[in-house]
Amino acid sequence: MTDSMLNLTPVTFESANMDNPREFAAWAVTYCPDPRGGAKGQMVPLPGVPPELSEQLWNLGFRHHADLMTHYPITGDQPGMGWLNPVKFVPKADYETYWAERATSTKPNGATAGNAESALRQMLSTLDPALAKRIDEMTDEEKAAALPDAEKIAIPAMDRLAALKAAMEQAKGAQ
Repeated sequence: MTDSMLNLTPVTFESANMDNPREFAAWAVTYCPDPRGGAKGQMVPLPGVPPELSEQLWNLGFRHHADLMTHYPITGDQPGMGWLNPVKFVPKADYETYWAERATSTKPNGATAGNAESALRQMLSTLDPALAKRIDEMTDEEKAAALPDAEKIAIPAMDRLAALKAAMEQAKGAQ
């Protein structure tokens, strides 16, 4: 397993060093358009690939030119999810609006119930598009009735994800 496969926190557009061959494009290739034909703008994560791919692109002569960008990434409000944190690419005006709204938010990290729900919906659409569609088609009453069963599945799954994350971080530290 490579170091980047163990890295649960991918390089972001905001944190990338554009002069570092392993970072300059990593933020852009961490997520790619859904090859299954998902919703427009829906991205799927490529864990473990970006630093090496970024370096290969650098070695082939590619460089980042901010002045040529037409779309910018907006990352979900769940940084602890690492590469599972949903990302979408939007036009510059939408990106600027997003950051302006976050700057005036009174919640930590600009998080709101609305964008947290949006991030969860985007993640579910990536992981299980059929389930996301089924949930979107449910009435509020059907959702309320299904919640207890969903909690029985979701809470143990979150515990397993936390254990997996801890094991991967421990394995990374042992290298």
